[in-house]
Amino acid sequence: MLSSHLFGDFFSTRELREIWSDRSTLSFWLQIEQTLASVQAEMELIPTDAAKALNNVTFEDINLNLLIKEMQLVGRPIVGFVGQLKTCVGPDYS
Repeated sequence: MLSSHLFGDFFSTRELREIWSDRSTLSFWLQIEQTLASVQAEMELIPTDAAKALNNVTFEDINLNLLIKEMQLVGRPIVGFVGQLKTCVGPDYS
């Protein structure tokens, strides 16, 4: 209903649809993971290079089609999201 052409702004607004968009949601998740990794690196819980590698990941690095397929298997998008982040940072930092 949030993107319905029929109902338009009846149940939502353009601004709210942007807030709850896939891009916005996944970008916030990425920001959270990057912030967590940066703090962990500062506390010497993970290598600094691992946090730097994660900080280089962008929304464009996420394969939405793969994320949808993985979500259909497990029922939660975060599992596939974290899996893709691990792939993005490579085997040394995953």
